[in-house]
Amino acid sequence: MIKIKTPSKITLCNKPLFDEKVVEVIDPIHNQRYWFIKCKNGKQFTDILTKIIPGYTELVEVSDDEELTGGECVDLVIDGRLVVILWSNPCDASSLFHEILHAVLFSAKSRGISRDDDEPLCYMVGFLVGEILSKLNISLKKSRKINKVESPLEFDKEVKDDV
Repeated sequence: MIKIKTPSKITLCNKPLFDEKVVEVIDPIHNQRYWFIKCKNGKQFTDILTKIIPGYTELVEVSDDEELTGGECVDLVIDGRLVVILWSNPCDASSLFHEILHAVLFSAKSRGISRDDDEPLCYMVGFLVGEILSKLNISLKKSRKINKVESPLEFDKEVKDDV
């Protein structure tokens, strides 16, 4: 077993594979560790985690539809620390944001942050999206001309109440 040097040590089975396949993000405000796994499908996700985390298959229920999903998110307690682990195609924004929201909700629940308290949740989503995309060297910014949309609705007219 190899221990990695992070804010709290986590025992790993295969540090070279971890270094190759895992983008680690640590939220300094909420002291939360996230692992984004660079893989193409659920089977690769499970295979990588099985090789990295001691006893992974005993910690989770492996899905039968691994090949059909566009992403996945699990929360595990490893060496006494919550680690939220996810994968998605980072170029598929809807799947990526879907999995990131799962990750944030896992983290918020573990810290007693209510789903009704939207500011910490929004901070966590924005932070995680920015960190994952930055570490993968992906930019969502595109320069494009914004077209004016004509609307049949007339917003400039004064609305009169019939009351």
